[in-house]
Amino acid sequence: VGNKWIEEPITKDFSSLVSEIELDNNDEIVSVGIVDNQKNPHYIPAPGTVIEKTGESSLEQSLVLTYKNLQAGHRGYATQEFTDKYSLLGYERIRFWVYAEETEDYLGDYDPQTLVIRIGANETNYYEIRKPLVIRDYNADIDNDMNPIMKSKYWNDEDNPQIDIKLSDLTFLKNELDETIIDMGNYSYYLKNGYEFRRIGNPTLSNIKEISLGLEATELFNGTVYFDDIRVANPFEEPGYAGYVDLSTSLADFIGFNASMEVKSENFNTSTERKKSYSYDSENNFNLSGNIGLHKFFPNQWGLSMPVVITRNQSLKLSRFKANSDILRENLSKEDKEREQTKSLSYRGSFNFSQNQKPNSKIMEYLVKNTKLEGNIQKRFSSTPTSADSTLSYSAKHIYTMSYGKDDVELKVWNSFWNKLFNTNHKLYFFPTSISNTINYNVEYPERWTWRTTADTIPHWELSTNNDTIKTVTTNSNISFPVTSNLDFNYSLNTTRDMLKENYYKDFNIGTEKTRTQK
Repeated sequence: VGNKWIEEPITKDFSSLVSEIELDNNDEIVSVGIVDNQKNPHYIPAPGTVIEKTGESSLEQSLVLTYKNLQAGHRGYATQEFTDKYSLLGYERIRFWVYAEETEDYLGDYDPQTLVIRIGANETNYYEIRKPLVIRDYNADIDNDMNPIMKSKYWNDEDNPQIDIKLSDLTFLKNELDETIIDMGNYSYYLKNGYEFRRIGNPTLSNIKEISLGLEATELFNGTVYFDDIRVANPFEEPGYAGYVDLSTSLADFIGFNASMEVKSENFNTSTERKKSYSYDSENNFNLSGNIGLHKFFPNQWGLSMPVVITRNQSLKLSRFKANSDILRENLSKEDKEREQTKSLSYRGSFNFSQNQKPNSKIMEYLVKNTKLEGNIQKRFSSTPTSADSTLSYSAKHIYTMSYGKDDVELKVWNSFWNKLFNTNHKLYFFPTSISNTINYNVEYPERWTWRTTADTIPHWELSTNNDTIKTVTTNSNISFPVTSNLDFNYSLNTTRDMLKENYYKDFNIGTEKTRTQK
């Protein structure tokens, strides 16, 4: 215990260091150490911290801060720094025992001193808890040999109960619009149940790298403070659950319908492996889809495929905490609770056309069999705690592919003459084996909003700057041409045209070319 805690320099006026000259003149000292129930007969452990086994008591230790001539308004702390950051989001409370007593030779009575607890990331971002601390007589009790000892019940009585703090009482300080929170400029605070809770900087329970314990003197103080069994309590270990339901039906391969619903609670893990992390989100997903085969209206021997698919997808995610914060959702206002959701709702319709069977007519093969058509339209609504989006988009695609084997494009008479003339076994080809072209037309009408929280304005939704309409045509053309048996020629051309930048060819808008890639 002792080697984990370091003495902090004595401070005053919130954070100013007391000068060495003043410390020397007042003989003012704070020292940090440990005591235990086996080497220190005066020390009596806190209730429930000692285990009795086979007639012997287990070793029990407490952190001790000893103060000598701590001046009024001065503060003396012990700090423990952690190598890695800790997250306390998975816990409800922080608890520990504290016991303060005067020196053995002091004959008067002290007023309560101010107990101070700090937890945070560093000296500029932390939560602070303050509470009056009753100072006990050194001779509070006596043992069987008439030696003065601490009094066990003073660890937890009406004047000095066990320190038991809800971590949500700390994060409540971030509800800046609450009238009970007072802004002092360099810190904010509020009072509750005898405690004073402060916030300095921008701390979060998900990033705890140090903890400090100590006193702020209300008058000249000489004495000792014991801290025992410092711990976080009530871990968030409620079992998570998940459920999934799926319903599918079809009618003669003509009409199909599917409905599915998925529910996940907080703390549900998809793996049985024990993890140190927690899941703070609950999720609900509900999806509907239907399809109809329009090709069923045409003869099967035509080999057509013309599916129409319509879908509706909806999801809702609720987090236990405010986004990017350690504030519990339950402590938010009704308006903020409504905004602190991640929601999405989308409607989508799509159509595809293709022919899977080779027709008897060459004209139909060239015009229909080698052609594929695709089209879709979608309306999407989505929102997070800091953004919202409502976008309408649609697209249409035409794909044409014509391919032949090499043997089909070989000029055999010419190849026979060529091989005899040059005494080779090469083949010469005069036609490409593959030609393909894709034209894709895309349109998007976005409407995006951002939640603004600036210091000089009331939080509000603001229309985002990236709301430009998009209309583009992209093309992809490829040709493969085997010139000889061992010489191939391949060429591809990709272009993107912006249809909003109008460029007319014979009264037809062909847009302005934005990109061109060829190889």
